[in-house]
Amino acid sequence: MEKKSLKKFILVDTDLIIDLLRGYNKSKPFFKDIEESKYDAYVSVITIMELMSGKSTTSTEEQIKIQNVIDLFKIINIDSDIAKNAGFINRDYDISFPDALIASCAKTINNCSIVTRNKKHYEKIKGLKIFVPY
Repeated sequence: MEKKSLKKFILVDTDLIIDLLRGYNKSKPFFKDIEESKYDAYVSVITIMELMSGKSTTSTEEQIKIQNVIDLFKIINIDSDIAKNAGFINRDYDISFPDALIASCAKTINNCSIVTRNKKHYEKIKGLKIFVPY
């Protein structure tokens, strides 16, 4: 008999990774759980773009630091289904394109919960599960 995974599928929003990179202590237990594989954890390529667009990424050291965090996750690439759904989310809920793409990734891939502290960015999207970890 095949065992089902009891791990929760999550898609981590950019804000939480920024918290970790900035040394915000409340973020550390959550990321320790990710390191210990307590979640089936994903990030969107949009999050990678947002992280790499920061002014601090002119430093190779900062790029490596970001990459080390990204390496904790499975990466969700944008395909045509995610792009279409993001377009509908943007149209129906009037949220930013990056947030619409991230929300679409969460809804499309295993119906993940989106993990964020920016609940207000996503709470009006029908059917999107939101988890605020700290």
